[in-house]
Amino acid sequence: MDTNEVAQQIRLKEWSNIIQNRIQSGMSVQDFCKSNGLSTDSFYYYQRKLRTRIIEDSGFVELPPVPAQTNADSGSSTEECNKPEGSKRPDQICDRFRTEMIIRTGDAEICINRSTPKSLISEVLEVLKDAE
Repeated sequence: MDTNEVAQQIRLKEWSNIIQNRIQSGMSVQDFCKSNGLSTDSFYYYQRKLRTRIIEDSGFVELPPVPAQTNADSGSSTEECNKPEGSKRPDQICDRFRTEMIIRTGDAEICINRSTPKSLISEVLEVLKDAE
């Protein structure tokens, strides 16, 4: 690791602490930055850098949306999979992921079921909370 990478790691750690302090303060970003002599542009820049780093380190990758496809076995599309159970005919029930609960926050929608690991749900919700 060269000196630039070390310096960047130190800056990210410092800004991680600053961002945590802002969250704990309950103040808006603008008020917190003003009272601490910080630039809001810098705050949002490092917040974005830290989020990107967290996502990269977590092993998550961005996947392109999957177009609706017909399931050859049941004749149902992937859109049919997310319809409530009572609104589908028995031959339209997907044999893949079965949504049992939908969590909506902002523009995000998370479909989960009983087999979704609690740790994954917690991590995703934490990332979404930080994204707000």
